[in-house]
Amino acid sequence: ASLSAHGADSSSNSYSTGAGSGGRISIGVGLSDTEIDALARGEVPDGVTVLEGIALAATDVRAGLHINGTKWGGAPGTLTTVYGAGVPLEVRGTPVRATGVEPAYGLYLLEPGEKTVLTAPEYGYDPDNDGVRYTSAGYAVSNATGEVTSGPGQSVEIEAANGPMSVTWRWGDTQPQARICAVEHASLLLDGTPVAGDVRIWIEPGVRPVVTVVPEEGYEFVNWTGDIQLGNELDNPITLALDGSAVIHPVVRLAEEPTERTWGGGKGAWTDPAAWTPAGNIPGRQDTVVIAKGTCSVSNVLVAASVTVSGGTLNVSPDARQSARVCLSGDFTASGGTVKFGVENLAGHVLAEIDGNLALSGAAKLYVYGGPVEGEWTHATGCSRVTVAGAITLDGTSVVYPVSAWYTGGSVVFRAGTVTVGETASFNANEAGYRWLDGSTPPLAPGLGADYNIGGGYGGKGGSGGTTFGKAYGFGAAPVEPGSPNGNYNASYGNCRKPGGLIRIHAKSISVAGTLTAKAEQAQAYGGPSGGGIWLTADEFAFAPTAVLNVAGGDCSKS
Repeated sequence: ASLSAHGADSSSNSYSTGAGSGGRISIGVGLSDTEIDALARGEVPDGVTVLEGIALAATDVRAGLHINGTKWGGAPGTLTTVYGAGVPLEVRGTPVRATGVEPAYGLYLLEPGEKTVLTAPEYGYDPDNDGVRYTSAGYAVSNATGEVTSGPGQSVEIEAANGPMSVTWRWGDTQPQARICAVEHASLLLDGTPVAGDVRIWIEPGVRPVVTVVPEEGYEFVNWTGDIQLGNELDNPITLALDGSAVIHPVVRLAEEPTERTWGGGKGAWTDPAAWTPAGNIPGRQDTVVIAKGTCSVSNVLVAASVTVSGGTLNVSPDARQSARVCLSGDFTASGGTVKFGVENLAGHVLAEIDGNLALSGAAKLYVYGGPVEGEWTHATGCSRVTVAGAITLDGTSVVYPVSAWYTGGSVVFRAGTVTVGETASFNANEAGYRWLDGSTPPLAPGLGADYNIGGGYGGKGGSGGTTFGKAYGFGAAPVEPGSPNGNYNASYGNCRKPGGLIRIHAKSISVAGTLTAKAEQAQAYGGPSGGGIWLTADEFAFAPTAVLNVAGGDCSKS
């Protein structure tokens, strides 16, 4: 639950208009009818305690903001707890309210002198995710003047005295649970010891369990899928280093000599042996894969020698917190069809490593999605990465679509030996930058147009009829972020227009006869979004007369 009494934000630039203040919320505990009547008259009866704040839930009582400061923002409201005659007791948890305490977290009213025993389990579970638990780290007992006593135990007896009291359960180490799923034709070892069925382990701080897949005779390990740490999908044994709960699946197949495996068409999963020709097995690390029709879906890890797509769809589609890994020892070739590395608003990241060449031709389309900015994944390093040992070649009307993360702007980085873009081919990041998640949730865009008629900034200030602008941001010598959107109008997502994304390529040589474009959405209502970014580095460049590089901003024609 959440309680909010914050003042409203004022985002108006057109008028000097003030936002409203927050209201008032009061929670009364153990009040008699007489005490309620007195409070309704504005009186505080003897024995009744009035405290600022409410401990039942997360609260928000900040002052409202204005685009130029706090001048026009509304003042905060109030949150109040009122206790009837008796001794108020509040049961708290820090840093989380891990489950299992008795009595439960909340507000209570005790009789003076009443003794109460409170308990907590050895491990408390995350209230929102039972795949994460916390170790009990003791308690603290406090009164109105401060902490009275504390200890490391899981049980404490208190005696109600005069004035409000609180017991805070302290929770220590975070331990995520890893579930390694059993698979046919293989057994599992945990730290060298055989285990039966699924392996479920709590990962203690500093402990790195080692899991080994032991295939039966005639079978072989291919890779891991699921919530596996990015970059370790091929490891066997694997050392688990997790920062959250995880479900991990080993992929095992019949051990056969390398061959060509063709997708049979239809819609199905890469790991379905019946979907391939020859039937009865899935692609191995040394197999060549051919997809000409249908839809082939990879959970989040694609491993093969090479992949050729001439039609249909190939999706590498992670879910939840997963990342996407593509690992090829040879070439990736597409002469048609649609290929997607990742998904829109990807929660993880894409790591594609191609030891050969990446070649698109015909009307082939390749989408690569940026992940969130977090940890080692920054705007500077890139938030999804496509690394090609040989050449990236785009011919025909083929298109590569790099798409940035809506909220954080995390973008894709391409690295290759050489990059060639043919005359009618393109890298297209149009309308692929920072995006509003909905009509009321703006992205972390530095150049966001904060009001409906304020254009987004990037390479320069966004357009405005006043003194406030969508800010310019970034480094002109190295654009590492996408463009920023305009503000919105009346919390309508339909008026949140899309800025240009980011095309970032690092290679030894780059030759462009076609188009690199990261334009903003055009024909805007009210404010327009900014153009995106293009950052190319190479030892040698060649630009044909037909080459086009475009990062134009969006117009602001009111429609």
